[in-house]
Amino acid sequence: MKTFKYGAISLVLAALVGLSSQSWAKQPQIVGKSPSKQVAPVNEINALDLNQANLKQLSQLPGIGKTRAMAIIEYREQHGPFTSKEQLMKIPGIGKKTYAKIEPEVRIK
Repeated sequence: MKTFKYGAISLVLAALVGLSSQSWAKQPQIVGKSPSKQVAPVNEINALDLNQANLKQLSQLPGIGKTRAMAIIEYREQHGPFTSKEQLMKIPGIGKKTYAKIEPEVRIK
């Protein structure tokens, strides 16, 4: 009777281990950076519209803090809507290097 009892327990444990290993096998494998550090590719759909963006949104662009974001908004208010991304380089503090960082992340709608 003891042999049957331990044998049945062993079978149940083996079945549980087998089921749990199958569920692990079905989960997608992530290669490279952890998901929290992955950055979504930027395209025209999710790029920031320079003519609609507010201070908070602009200040989150790479190399643009609150001061440069305010300068972008001031430029927009003084000169009207942006007609090209390149106009950003007319704003003090935004040169070729900063522009290269933010250019893929902005758009003109």
